[in-house]
Amino acid sequence: MPDEFCGVPVQREALEPLMPHAKRVVEEGGRTSWKSENCILFVDHVRVVHSIIREAENPLQKVDWEAATKWYEDAATRRVSFPGTAVIGSDGAKVLIACKEGGPSYYIFTIFVSGEGTEKGKAGAEKVQRFVEDHVPAVAKRLKCSLK
Repeated sequence: MPDEFCGVPVQREALEPLMPHAKRVVEEGGRTSWKSENCILFVDHVRVVHSIIREAENPLQKVDWEAATKWYEDAATRRVSFPGTAVIGSDGAKVLIACKEGGPSYYIFTIFVSGEGTEKGKAGAEKVQRFVEDHVPAVAKRLKCSLK
C-alpha cells in the first residue's frame, strides 16, 4: 500500500478497499499540461486508480453532470464531506471544487477505478466515495486551493 498518491498522503482505509492484493505497486503521472495533471496507480501492471485533475475557470453545466451519471456504473449525484459537487459511481467519480483563494476558480477531478478491488452497486460506490473524500481535499490543499 502506498503512503502517498498524487503527491499527498492517502489514508489507508480510503485506498485499501480499492486495491487488490498484489506484489508490485507503481505510481505514474505528473503534469500533462500547464492546466492538468494525471496520477495513475498500477498494481501488477494493471491500472487500478486514475485521477485526472484539471483547472477550470467555469463550473460544469447541468448537461455535463447529466452526462457524468452515464459514464460510471451505479452513478448518482452524492453529497460529499467537503464543499463541492460530485457524481460518484462504483467505478469512478467526477468532482468539481471551487477555490476561494489560490489557484484557478475551479478544479475538476475525473477519477476512474478498475481491477479486482472494484465492486458493483452501492457498496462499490461507497468505496469510491471514501477515496474521493480523502483524495480531493488533500490534493486541493497541495494545489493551494482553499475550498469555498
